[in-house]
Amino acid sequence: MAGLLTKLKPTRRWAQVSLRAVLVLVTLLCVALSLWVVPAERQRRAFAAIKGLGRCYWKQRASDAFPFTVLRRRLPPDYFYEVERVYFDHSRVTDAEMVYVRGFAGLRVLGLSHTQVTDAGLVHLHGLTSLRALHLDGTQVTNAGVTRLRQMLPSCEITGP
Repeated sequence: MAGLLTKLKPTRRWAQVSLRAVLVLVTLLCVALSLWVVPAERQRRAFAAIKGLGRCYWKQRASDAFPFTVLRRRLPPDYFYEVERVYFDHSRVTDAEMVYVRGFAGLRVLGLSHTQVTDAGLVHLHGLTSLRALHLDGTQVTNAGVTRLRQMLPSCEITGP
């Protein structure tokens, strides 16, 4: 009988992984993917909301690493581009539409010349640390609003009012 039990013992596999380890690994992969997908989805929704109001210029994110090549086949192309410049010049943009500009985290240039944007709309630009140029000619923005904006975005060159 003892000989029979030793024959029934499973052989040791080269990679034994516990269920807990698999769950931790899957959780970490999901968190890493969400850190990339959530900002891309926010940008995609912002672009859809302001489509038709102005011109947007995209820049492709340069990465041919393994996960991106696989994901490129499964996700919409919007996830692999970053909005670099947006021009609302001579459009009907108001403070209400400025909420969507916050979704463009990589925005470098924003043109708001000859729009209905006021000081209240500029509040939504807080946090756009990559913004380097802002055009405010012909807007209803006051000098006080520009001063506050310069404090919020010290590396941004602001032209206008």
